[in-house]
Amino acid sequence: MTAWAEGMRRNKQDDLSLVERAYALYRKAVDADPSHAKAHRGLGVASVKLGRLDEAVQSIEEALRLDPADADGKRLLEAVRKMQAQKQGR
Repeated sequence: MTAWAEGMRRNKQDDLSLVERAYALYRKAVDADPSHAKAHRGLGVASVKLGRLDEAVQSIEEALRLDPADADGKRLLEAVRKMQAQKQGR
C-alpha cells in the first residue's frame, strides 16, 4: 500500500470515528431531552453517515414532528428516503 493510500485509509477511519462519536453524543442528547428537535435531526444525520437509514428516517421524522417548520429536516428526510429506495432497487 502506498503512503497516499495508507493516509486515505487512516482519514476514513478517523472520519468514521468522529461520526460514531457524534452519533453517541446525539443519542445522549435525545435521551436527556426527547423534545429537542435538533438533537433528533443530528442523530438522523449521524445515522445516515453510518448507513443506518431506517434509524435515520425515524429520527428525522421525530424531529419534524417536534418542529414541523424545519425546512432542512424536510429536505433531509426526502433525501434519505431516496437513498432507501435506491438501496432497495426501486
